[in-house]
Amino acid sequence: MFALALSVGLTITTGPTAGSPRANGGVHALTAPLGRLASSILQLLPGPRPLINSGLLTRERGSCDLTLDVDDHGSALLLELSGRCRFESAAIEYADGARDSLDLRQAKRGSGLYLLHEFDRDRDVRRVTLALAALSPRAYVGARLMR
Repeated sequence: MFALALSVGLTITTGPTAGSPRANGGVHALTAPLGRLASSILQLLPGPRPLINSGLLTRERGSCDLTLDVDDHGSALLLELSGRCRFESAAIEYADGARDSLDLRQAKRGSGLYLLHEFDRDRDVRRVTLALAALSPRAYVGARLMR
């Protein structure tokens, strides 16, 4: 990893001749590394938040399988994300033993609510297993059913 060598130059002037440089150094330049400034700003932004009925992923973990127990019924299965993820596939297991396998084609998604699969009728869903990877340092993925 390399550090950014850019800096931001700010000029501070003092005295009655503010704004005009003097030979004796009446104008002082203050420089701050851009990386330090950016990291301070990024700390003010909220990170991914834990979700109800969700699993935590970390970027260091890489690709993995995440199983979320649903044990409820609905007309569609939704995924709620907090953070960024890349989705490879999903396997939905129903209460009657049937399964649906979905190729998610390396879809990249950020925080939000996404439709994973819509059913022809109200279905009892036991669990969903996702093959995915976190793109942000941390990400939470939760399963929701629409009724």
